[in-house]
Amino acid sequence: MSSIDDYLAELRSHLSELDPRRAEEIAAEVRTHLGARVKQFETTGLSRQEAVEAAPRSFGDPAALSTRLARANARHRRLTPLRAVAAPALVGGAMIALVGSDTLWDRGYSTWLADSTPLIRAEADSLLLTVALTPAAVLGGMIAGRRWWWLAGLPPFLWGVLFWAISLAQFSVLSHGSSRETFAALVSWPIGGGALLAAFGLAGARVGEVVSLRR
Repeated sequence: MSSIDDYLAELRSHLSELDPRRAEEIAAEVRTHLGARVKQFETTGLSRQEAVEAAPRSFGDPAALSTRLARANARHRRLTPLRAVAAPALVGGAMIALVGSDTLWDRGYSTWLADSTPLIRAEADSLLLTVALTPAAVLGGMIAGRRWWWLAGLPPFLWGVLFWAISLAQFSVLSHGSSRETFAALVSWPIGGGALLAAFGLAGARVGEVVSLRR
C-alpha cells in the first residue's frame, strides 16, 4: 500500500460521523488533490517515490484534516438512532409538558390573543403553544443536523394523526366544537404548527453548523 493509500485510509477512519457516501466523496477529493501535489513535487526534481511520500506529509496530520473536513461537512452528519429519536422526543416531551401544565395558560395570554385578534381561542392556544416550543425546536434541529432538521416538526403532525384516528374511531370529528375549532385542532396545528417548528429546527441546524465550524 502506498503512502497515499495509508494516508487516505486513516483519514477515512476519522470521518465515521459523516454519511458514508459523503465520506467516500471526501476521500476521493483528497486523493485527487494528493495526486496533484505529487505532480507538483515531481516538477521540483523529486523522484516519483519521493513525491508520493512527500505529498501526504504536506497535507498534515490526517486526524486534524479529517476534523476540519467533518466540520465543513456538518450537514452531512450520519443520522444516528439516538439523534433520530432525541430530536422529536425533545420537542414532543416539551409539547406534552406544556399542554399538561397550567403554567403556559394561567396568565391569560391565550385569552388576550383571542380577544385582541381575529383568532378564536383554539387558534390562539395553538399559536401560543408553537411560540413556547420554539427553543425546543431550535435545540432539536441542532441535534438532528442539517439534513434532518424537519424532525423537530414531527410531534405536532403525529399528534394530529392520533387526534384524527381517535376522532374518526369515535365518529366525533364533526362534534368537536365549531368548524373553526375543528380545523384548528385537526389541521392548522398539526400542519401549520409542525411546519413552523420544522422551520425553527432548520434554523437550529444552521446554528449548530456555524458553531461546529467555529470550534
